[in-house]
This record gives sequence, structure tokens and C-alpha cells, in this order.
Amino acid sequence: MAEQITFYSRRPINDQLLDHCKEFVDRAVEGEVEGLERRFCERIGLPHAAATSRSSNALHLAMCTLDLKRGDKVICSVNSYVDVPEAVRHFDAEPIFVDCERERYTIDPERVEDVLRGNKSKKLRAIIVSHIAGKTADMEALWDLAEKYNVHVIEDVSDALTARYGEKAAGTDERTLLSVYAIGDKCDRRFHVGMLGMHDETLLHRAHAKRYHGMVHHKGEVEYLYDVVDIGCAYELNEMEALIANHYLATLEDDTRRRQEIAAMYREQLQGLEHVRLPAETEGESHYRFIVEIDRNRDSFARAMRDRGVETGLHYVPLHTTRYYKEKYGFRLFDFPVAMEVYQKVLSLPNRPDMSDEEVAYVCDVIREVDRQHI
Repeated sequence: MAEQITFYSRRPINDQLLDHCKEFVDRAVEGEVEGLERRFCERIGLPHAAATSRSSNALHLAMCTLDLKRGDKVICSVNSYVDVPEAVRHFDAEPIFVDCERERYTIDPERVEDVLRGNKSKKLRAIIVSHIAGKTADMEALWDLAEKYNVHVIEDVSDALTARYGEKAAGTDERTLLSVYAIGDKCDRRFHVGMLGMHDETLLHRAHAKRYHGMVHHKGEVEYLYDVVDIGCAYELNEMEALIANHYLATLEDDTRRRQEIAAMYREQLQGLEHVRLPAETEGESHYRFIVEIDRNRDSFARAMRDRGVETGLHYVPLHTTRYYKEKYGFRLFDFPVAMEVYQKVLSLPNRPDMSDEEVAYVCDVIREVDRQHI
């Protein structure tokens, strides 16, 4: 292939979106943020949502809305993106890391129960459940535990938008207090926005106030008068970002179908390789990532693919191995053995919805070639 196959999109924004942007500038379009929130709720199946400038900001806004305080504790998977415990630590609260399941890479309910059963503190507030690679965690078990031990559930759906759990979209069940979504890829620095979803209208009003410095404007007053009712952040979405996000939202189903087609091509063309293990299929997954496992020397395998023009990804580095959390809490490498085993093997293949069949076939050719030579 003449062009390098990237993991995240680097291609120009298409003409249709550029036309929308020109229309925004020419007509000073307003109401894009409210329209995005409304369309998102209709598409996902939630009554309320608050848009933010990034999904990491939506996660932080969730902690604000939860009114997290110093010394509070929140359970989360050690195999999740860095923004999960980061949002907790910003409140001087404590993340309690739990190991992941071997097949789905999501938080292990049995290990969660171990923590809950042994917890003597009244400050354990919530479980953050991160869905991985378009696969949902075992939510029934986690909801049951949350009810039994009186803690909240917050779903991080930023890696599983359009995934389903039973008859509902991930994050939309009423047993979940707050859900965090990403429109676009949260690890792609090119473009994405966040969304905080909920059923409780009171939480929505609190999130709306907190996402812009805790400021409120009173109806009937002149525009420049405001009050500050709480401590907040500057996480609001502007109209131009919402315009682009509305374009992404309109292609959501098509993008999911394309990722599923790419996943099917990978499964068909990569069967029976010596060093590559294909992922188990689960019901309702969206194939947001396509993660394979390399039986040994994963980084060497990835470098060989890169040298042939194919980028790969890694989702995720176990948080207890990173310097901040290792030094802060005194973790050792094998305190979370499943996450470490997974980390040493997993490799995310390119599965962008704009990939052509020829590009997917080239990726498969490269993997087969590297697999034959891999030692």
C-alpha cells in the first residue's frame, strides 16, 4: 500500500462537513449543542444528557455531579484508560483498583465483591465500570452488588458506544446513575466530544450548572447578569464543536456496521495463525476496537507491522504499572495478575470505519507475513 494505514483517522474532513461548517460561519447557527443532546438521547435511549468538550471532561463532571469529596473511595478496573482514576484523584478521593476478566478485559465482578465485602468505610461511593473494545462488562452482577452494598454505578461507555446489554444500549439502564460517552474516538486527538447521560433530572440540572463554573443566568434578566451557585468547571461544548459532533452522530450506525464488517473480515482472514489469538465474540458488542492477542514478543510483532506500514494500538496499559499510581499506592507488577497477562499480549488492529476493503486485506497480509517470521 502506498499510504500508511493509521490507527486513528488522519484523513481530511469530508466536503459535506465542510459545507456545514461554512453554513455555521455564514449564518451564526445556534442551538447545535441542545440539538446534539436531544438527538443523542433519542438515538441511545436516555431521557437526559449533558454535552462536554471531551469524554474525560464528562467523567470529571460525573464526579462533580456525584459530589465526590476528599477521602471518598471509588472502585475501578486497573485495565482502563488513565482518565478514570484521574477523575477520582482530582477530588483527593481514592481509586480502588480491581483486576479484569480474562476474556472481555472488563472489571471482574468477583474481585469487586471481594473489595465490597472487605470494605469497612462508609466513604465507598461508587463503581466505575469501563466497557472495553465494544464489549460490555457483566452488568447484572455489578448492579446486584451495587444494590447489595449501597454504592452507585457509573458506566464508562466511551469505548463501547452503540454496544448493547440485553435489549438496551450500554449505559442506559436505570440502575446506572451516570454514564459517560464519547462521540468520536477518545484516544484520537483529532476530534471527539463527550456526553454525560442520566435518568434523574435533578442530576441533569446539577451537571448543567457545574459544567460552566457553577454559573446560572436567570430568565428575564439581561444577558450579562449571572449568579454562581456551586463550584464547577469549564467543560461546556461550543456550537462549532457540536456542529461537527452532530455530523459524527448522524453516521453512528453506518460506522458501527462498517466496524462489524471489518471485524468479520479479520476473523475470516486471520484464522489458524500460529502466534495470533482472535477475540471471543460476545452478544451485543459494537467492535469499537478489534483486539487480538500475540502469544509472545507482542512489541516485536507490532514493530514489524509498523515497519510494513501498519499502525496498531494498545488498550490499555494497566494503571498500577504507571509511575504515579505505583509510587502513590506501592503497587507491585503482579498485584493484578490477569491484567498483567492481558497487557503482555493484547494488540489493537486498525478498524476505522473509513478503511477500505483493500486496506483491511493489506493489514491481514502483513499480519500473516509477520506471523510466519515471528519468533
